[in-house]
Amino acid sequence: MYFVFDSAITVWNDKTVQAKIIGSCPPPEELEKWWTNKPFTQIPDFAFSIDLDAPLLDNYFTGIGVDLYSSRLIEILRQAKVLFESFPAMITNLYTNASASVSYQTFHLLEIQGGVHMEKSEIDKESGGIRHLVLTQDCLNRSTPLFRLEEYPNLVLLHTSLKDILDKQGITGCLYIPTDDFQNVELQW
Repeated sequence: MYFVFDSAITVWNDKTVQAKIIGSCPPPEELEKWWTNKPFTQIPDFAFSIDLDAPLLDNYFTGIGVDLYSSRLIEILRQAKVLFESFPAMITNLYTNASASVSYQTFHLLEIQGGVHMEKSEIDKESGGIRHLVLTQDCLNRSTPLFRLEEYPNLVLLHTSLKDILDKQGITGCLYIPTDDFQNVELQW
């Protein structure tokens, strides 16, 4: 079984907990590289500010499509033999702008696989959005721990065996939607 995997929008003390990019957001052509399986030839340089008074998360919502993971989550993914590259990210305190002594990395997933059963899935023909997602039997048989869907590269699928590990390790900040329950009718691709 697979789950659509993303960062959760977490609220603490009536505030959204997120990692806010410092400086200008990278241009769209740079951000689009995060949805490909091509390794970066030049290490991307990212800096984020976070609320250090809030509980630290393992998976931060950034709002720009770049994944920011704790070193703890990165190590679990490495042990699960997920194909990826990661780069250190500078973290500062949201309120003081002082450097924070926490270890986070931007995460670039390098595994892309086909898997959408186009005949059985319900796809909105106008928007390209998904009303009901059905995976192919071949995809289900592969049991790849974590990958982007070739048909919808902004969607990351997580195998139930890896979800169990993340749950057991108490990984925070993650959103898991069973593929049977997933729908996104505003998806544009």
